[in-house]
Amino acid sequence: MSLALLIGTRAQVDKLVASYAIGVFTGFTLAGFGMAKYYRRRPESKNRRRKMALNVTSGAVSAVVVIVFAVATVTEGAWIVLILFPVGVFSLFRLNRQYRLEARTLRTASPEMGRAKIVRHSVVVLVDNADLATVAAVRYATSLGASRLRAVHVVLDETQADELLVERSQQTTLSRVPLDFVACRDRRLVNGVVQLAVGETADRGTELTLVLPRRTYARFLGRILHDHTADQIARAISEQPRVVATVIPFDVDGLIERRHRARALRDAVPAPRALTPAMASATVSTETWDRTPEGSLLRLPDHERSSRPTSDVTWQERATVSGQVRSVRLAAVALSPSFEVELWDESGGVILVLRGRRSIPGIRTGTATTASGAVGEQNGKIAIANPIYRLEPPDED
Repeated sequence: MSLALLIGTRAQVDKLVASYAIGVFTGFTLAGFGMAKYYRRRPESKNRRRKMALNVTSGAVSAVVVIVFAVATVTEGAWIVLILFPVGVFSLFRLNRQYRLEARTLRTASPEMGRAKIVRHSVVVLVDNADLATVAAVRYATSLGASRLRAVHVVLDETQADELLVERSQQTTLSRVPLDFVACRDRRLVNGVVQLAVGETADRGTELTLVLPRRTYARFLGRILHDHTADQIARAISEQPRVVATVIPFDVDGLIERRHRARALRDAVPAPRALTPAMASATVSTETWDRTPEGSLLRLPDHERSSRPTSDVTWQERATVSGQVRSVRLAAVALSPSFEVELWDESGGVILVLRGRRSIPGIRTGTATTASGAVGEQNGKIAIANPIYRLEPPDED
């Protein structure tokens, strides 16, 4: 705006002085009358009448100056200031009123708050399709320790519901959670979810946590092409008693970029060397790592060679995963020996925990690795303890 003003006046000081004076003396006018109002509301102030008279006088004089400048220079561009200033002042008053209303609303406690005795915590995950965002939401929901956990699909399209039923059977995480299909007569998703929440909390001793997976798109085009259904549902649910909406964001754009980087990195990695007969027949566990041929190449059993995406790995199962080492962590010297490897592929990551070791020859960030073992938990993350693993042979160059 400053640049446009300079260009419009061709940087002529005599044309800019009028706009500057109007702005400055308008501020003096508001300050004088504002301080007079301040002392009028405080009858206990010392020398209140004298201060009010002084501020009213200063405000009036400043207002006269503003009027003189406005009339004398209205044809020289001051009319722009005369239009913008009232609009700006009105906008500031309107914003102040909105802030005060919001603060007053949040401070007002409802008589019903704190009275209900919660005896049951129900968690519902809204599912529209079996993608990675839904899997992340279900994983979070399972950690809440709910009295009742289930996934719900509000049926707006019968074909989509049938496809979800098929996809669910192929997702280990989703298949372990009950899935309900709820009809929506008016085909308005927000209304259907609100009715679901009302029915779920009909018993006053039940509190409902509604978990909403939300796909986030960083680029402008992605925001145009996709709606904000999760936010709309959360806004409507917030009006219901004993119902909390938890939005689980999933960065789709970031995942696309990570996959592009992983693909570029994979294409840049040279083909591995041919295995020698001694290497091909070596099947060992972590305890014999240092004694394997060349110290960096191991082979998995035949029935565990087929790996899966790390996003499909769940607790209490045996899984084989492949990816690249993103970070390595060594336990402190005072603790029992432990070597942790963060292994990532295109869909996510998993922690490999090798207990009893303080160093592993041949492993570093960027190393392509395949590991197999029982899936557990390490500090709240998916982990495989003491896995059988294989490191890709290093480049001969």
